[in-house]
Amino acid sequence: MAGIPLKEASLESITRKFFQVKGFIIREKVRLRGKTSQNHEFNMLLSQSGDKGSKAGNPEDIGYGVLIKDWKRSIGVNVIIKFDQMIEDVGLEGGIIVGNDFSANAQNFAKKCGIVSYSRGELVSLLRSWNIEDL
Repeated sequence: MAGIPLKEASLESITRKFFQVKGFIIREKVRLRGKTSQNHEFNMLLSQSGDKGSKAGNPEDIGYGVLIKDWKRSIGVNVIIKFDQMIEDVGLEGGIIVGNDFSANAQNFAKKCGIVSYSRGELVSLLRSWNIEDL
């Protein structure tokens, strides 16, 4: 039984599948309180803990915050700046932002901040290169 074709799947579903295939432990829709006492919401938190004794969800195991912006317009620098501040405030190892499209300035700024950016097209292409056509 075939699932939903990648081209019809939500950006969140495509992102989840990508990180599952990559072997990450995923927690979804997580709020964390930062050093500034502000709450920050991430679509996903990822860890790659290989320790048999570790449990998904231990704060010590969480390395990367994921922000998904399923917008019709391009993601701009302002979103990258705010995401970088969120990552710093909660003390994550890094961040990954996923969107349909990014402005050139946003991609360059993300790279300077150490934030990884993936477009829908990039994730779909990577999944297809692993022979995954549907979810």
